[in-house]
Amino acid sequence: MIRVKSIHHIGIAVKDLQESLHFWRDVIGLPLTMTERVLSHQVEVAFLTSGESNIELLTPLEGNFPMRNFITLKGGGLDHLCLEVDNLEETIHELKQNGIDLIDETPKVLPGRKIAFVHPSSADGVLLEFYEIT
Repeated sequence: MIRVKSIHHIGIAVKDLQESLHFWRDVIGLPLTMTERVLSHQVEVAFLTSGESNIELLTPLEGNFPMRNFITLKGGGLDHLCLEVDNLEETIHELKQNGIDLIDETPKVLPGRKIAFVHPSSADGVLLEFYEIT
């Protein structure tokens, strides 16, 4: 059985990262902990801390047509839910054993973490990310 440690973050697709930071950081008061460009996913992200969880603001880089289209059609909004686990490889194995439709059948390695996504068709319409801190 998969052991989820916590909700690591909630990902929100935004049109303008600086404009969104004004709301989440400056108005709401959530501390900004990190920004980075994740070229493998064609996004620029900003992480803000809220208690033991985070909010990840994502804006598409050039070529990220699915997210850009989502923002154009809906104005942005909830992109994904991310759950932290201790062992991502074991989690992926367990998901496969249960017939879950995966976007990533092997972890993507990023600085300080590994991630893999479950297709929304297997998670009640939610894009679900699993996250292991390395």
